[in-house]
Amino acid sequence: MKCCVFLSLLLGVAVARGQTTEKLQTIQAEIRTENWKGWGNGEPLPAELKKGRAPEKFTRIHAHPGLPQTFSGKVVGLAPTQKAQIGIVSMIGTQWLSNKNYEWFPLDASRAFSVVSVNHPEAGKTFLVKADASPWTFLRADFAPGEGASDIELHIKPAVKTAVTMEDAHGNTVGWFQAEIFNAYVMTDDNGKQLDAQRFGKGVSNGGVMLLDLPSEPVALLLEAGPKIAPYYMVIDPRQANHFHFKMLDSSRIKGTVTQDGKPAAQIEVYTVNDAAPLSASIRKTDAAGRFDLPGRTPGVDHLTVGSYQTDVQLKPGETADLKIDLSSQPAAN
Repeated sequence: MKCCVFLSLLLGVAVARGQTTEKLQTIQAEIRTENWKGWGNGEPLPAELKKGRAPEKFTRIHAHPGLPQTFSGKVVGLAPTQKAQIGIVSMIGTQWLSNKNYEWFPLDASRAFSVVSVNHPEAGKTFLVKADASPWTFLRADFAPGEGASDIELHIKPAVKTAVTMEDAHGNTVGWFQAEIFNAYVMTDDNGKQLDAQRFGKGVSNGGVMLLDLPSEPVALLLEAGPKIAPYYMVIDPRQANHFHFKMLDSSRIKGTVTQDGKPAAQIEVYTVNDAAPLSASIRKTDAAGRFDLPGRTPGVDHLTVGSYQTDVQLKPGETADLKIDLSSQPAAN
């Protein structure tokens, strides 16, 4: 039955894309040990993609920091019937984690725009366009507080229809999962200045299939599917396949009890991070009984800090590490 359901799933993918030829790439998730180097693994944009970048232009507007920022210009490359929005992103913290960092403005049929950003005037900004059936497209520039831009000409990247499916470590089809989509390379402006990390949207599966409109170049996906399946980060190239099927790993778990002089240590901060897994840092506090629980961990090595104590925890897929930590008998961290 599972095989028949999965076969029907694949047929549904092809029909949804209006294609008869499927190029499938299967990716086996693996435990990683090397330190994560950032979105795109720290690699510069290849020369072949530099040559193929769509032209864009803009003129910076310098204003007093704290004043609203204005952005005006036109968007090129959209179909007449495509609905689109201008996006202004406030660069605060990990900016894509809060919807409050985004301002959206509808783009009318003329594709010309003039918008004013009033959100977080103290913050730097980035500028983008998102449209139906097109990848998010960022202006290759960061703007300091008070700065805006005029005479913007931003060309929308052509889209490649791509499907993503997933199975768990036991071969079962995963019905619901999501993906954060990032640029696959270190981003720089036309002057070579490195830009802040920009997220190119978010995808969510529907009936076990995630359909994405991606640029015709490598992109990075951070896949998540609930606490029992480990998050996984992977760069894929839509030029090589139109269907990417991921075989995921079981997530791991760290739990334990913290004591001080033999008594439960309540409200002690527990911090853990896997340096090979993006966005894996997690913070909890012990409860009244000194207990803590950290589910959904990526297999590999977690660096655990409990109060002043530190240790490394080696986690296999699906494994639960149950720790007993007495702070009074443990060596302090350096």
